Amino acid sequence: MKKILVIAAHPDDEVLGCGGTLAKYSKKGSKVKIIFLSDGETSRDIKIKNKKILNRQNSAIKALKTLGVKHCVFGNFPDNKFDTVPLLEIVKYIEKEIKNFNPSTIFTHHYNDLNVDHQITSN
Repeated sequence: MKKILVIAAHPDDEVLGCGGTLAKYSKKGSKVKIIFLSDGETSRDIKIKNKKILNRQNSAIKALKTLGVKHCVFGNFPDNKFDTVPLLEIVKYIEKEIKNFNPSTIFTHHYNDLNVDHQITSN
């Protein structure tokens, strides 16, 4: 059985980037896990941030269930501000998740993406 890890900067990036592929592999019995590095909300000017974050996380979980994905974790890096975090902190977080899950395949963002969080996630 394949183990697939998706490292996404924000909830929704996994579906937009490789949702069909995740559904295909989940249907074939592969174990799929998603790492969301940030909440995807806190950079916006939102008055009720905690409610928006929870709604986005719940929506991500529901979308993943539709794709057959049962495992995800939510990191706490600052949304659209990965460039303010030492790269080593992000790398250590990802390395820990890779070591714990031991995937055979990893999907993430393209390095030429315009979003700074996507670029740093790719790195």
